Amino acid sequence: MMVRGMAGLAVVVALAAAGCGALGDGAARPLKIPAALPADVPLPERAVLRTARDLGSKGLNLVFETDEPPAVVQGSLRARLEAGGWALLSEVTLESGVFVSYRKGGRSVALGVSRTGGVTVVGLAYHQPEPGREGVQG
Repeated sequence: MMVRGMAGLAVVVALAAAGCGALGDGAARPLKIPAALPADVPLPERAVLRTARDLGSKGLNLVFETDEPPAVVQGSLRARLEAGGWALLSEVTLESGVFVSYRKGGRSVALGVSRTGGVTVVGLAYHQPEPGREGVQG
């Protein structure tokens, strides 16, 4: 296991809470990306949105499925995040997947990319602090 930064465990916990691995959730109806997700947060290409949860002030959680290999998906998302000015905070690499977190200003994105059940699952958690609470820890 490779861990960069102390927030690595927090990324794993955040993505577990995001429902990463909740396959089939939303399969009966087409889902839409929440309007609150900013355009500078890249999404996996050639993927199907399986879960979309808008948690209000706690952020957004999305889960996608794709046939693309995990390394391809993770590499593409990493390149697009970094090109968009997002700074890598932590990275945890396990045999089953990669979990990373990024920050841009007061906003954060946590991603988990793993292979399960013959598909690549991408969990994305986005958070933007409430106005006036950017520096508040809690």
